Amino acid sequence: MTSPFRMLRWILVGLAVLLPVVAVLLSPDTMSWLRSDYRWLGVPLNWLDEYSTPWFDLTHIVLFAGITGCVACLWARVAWWRLAGLMLALGVVTEVMQYGVPGRTPRLSDLLDDLLGIGVGLMLAVPLRQWARRGPSPAA
Repeated sequence: MTSPFRMLRWILVGLAVLLPVVAVLLSPDTMSWLRSDYRWLGVPLNWLDEYSTPWFDLTHIVLFAGITGCVACLWARVAWWRLAGLMLALGVVTEVMQYGVPGRTPRLSDLLDDLLGIGVGLMLAVPLRQWARRGPSPAA
């Protein structure tokens, strides 16, 4: 029998992976509507767009850093290199899915930004996972 914590962990991992898939399936008009009607979503996305450059799309970087960090912490037993490969596959899938969404265009630069975000997420999550495995340090 599975523990409730384990089931919750898998639900959270599934939701984290589902987030970019759902975001990619939304048309630009729907995304614009969501940004304008839901400030909690629009304000951070608009800020990320404002500070993005022609070389780096902060939305992709932050999204994949967050998802990678969450999945790495929730799924602590997977090797970091395997997680990086799975997250890269997710990035490829989300870019390819854009071919079927009117108004969306897959870009290699977006995939490179996803990869950068994966690296950032791993750099933040791997030390946290190691610290969590060691447990609290004994009192001196």
